[in-house]
Amino acid sequence: MYIVPIAVYNRSPGVKQVWALLERNGTHLISLDDAEPVNAALEFAEANGIVLDSDPFQADSVVFLPVDLYKTDLSSFYSWREVLPGTIPAKEVWRQFTWVSDSLNVNTMLNEIVLGDAEHTVYSILKAYLKTKH
Repeated sequence: MYIVPIAVYNRSPGVKQVWALLERNGTHLISLDDAEPVNAALEFAEANGIVLDSDPFQADSVVFLPVDLYKTDLSSFYSWREVLPGTIPAKEVWRQFTWVSDSLNVNTMLNEIVLGDAEHTVYSILKAYLKTKH
């Protein structure tokens, strides 16, 4: 099971700026070993000062934590641009992606960014979240 704290900011019509908190310098989903994943995700959010704008929800093997961008102090976290690849110890970082509404399937290029295993890519994660939330 995995958790993904995620925040979406509408930049312009049809363009969303998406922030996801990822581990291992922004290359993996946050792993969660718990029999009650939603409760564990809530505990993770509270322990890390992440304020949610709605209840967590589960889609397949991922629990999404919808983050309130205005109430969460993002400056207390690393951003993906602050941490060089190979940095040890690996950090949890906010990584930014862009999602567009288009008929050319530009978003499918995000399928090339694998998040730890072949099952999860940036495209699959964002598609699952945005289909449910937005």
